[in-house]
Amino acid sequence: MYYGQPLFTGEYISDHFDYKKRELLNQAQHLIEDNNSEMTEDQLANKIISHASMKPLAIDFDDVDKAITPAKIFVRDYERSVEIDGVQVVFTYPFKGDSCLFRIQPTTKSSPLHGIVSNGSVSIGVKCHNDIEEIRREMKAQNGLLRKYVEWQRADIERYNESLRNYVSDVVREKQKYVDGIKRLKDQL
Repeated sequence: MYYGQPLFTGEYISDHFDYKKRELLNQAQHLIEDNNSEMTEDQLANKIISHASMKPLAIDFDDVDKAITPAKIFVRDYERSVEIDGVQVVFTYPFKGDSCLFRIQPTTKSSPLHGIVSNGSVSIGVKCHNDIEEIRREMKAQNGLLRKYVEWQRADIERYNESLRNYVSDVVREKQKYVDGIKRLKDQL
């Protein structure tokens, strides 16, 4: 039995990126309207990119706090479940980054990971028999899954950040044309 709530199971990361790009359109238009030709298109693009780029989660896997406590576990015996004594094992890692990223699904995914995110740390764990080999195997699997999810999400975020330069440059250029067209119309009135 796993510890906590499902992680990386909320909105798809591609939907999150689409939302951020829609925000860029509004931000670009407001910046250009307020710019009064003070910043070049490149400077405007850089300003927008600095707000729109994302930082992936950075988990410090070397700084782990390990806890083990007595717990009741359920085992199945043919037709019924029986509650027996076991242990709950929890590994807690500090992280840097936006905790909301733990709710966003990367494009690559595997079996669900469970945990608790709180105050700059993520905790993963299991409830199992009081057997060191089972504990090691289960925690190694959970730790590996956390590493995979963070790496998959990092790759998605890096691709998104790389795509921003061309996308934002095109948006700024188009919005600049639009705003310039409105100014010309105003001058013709």
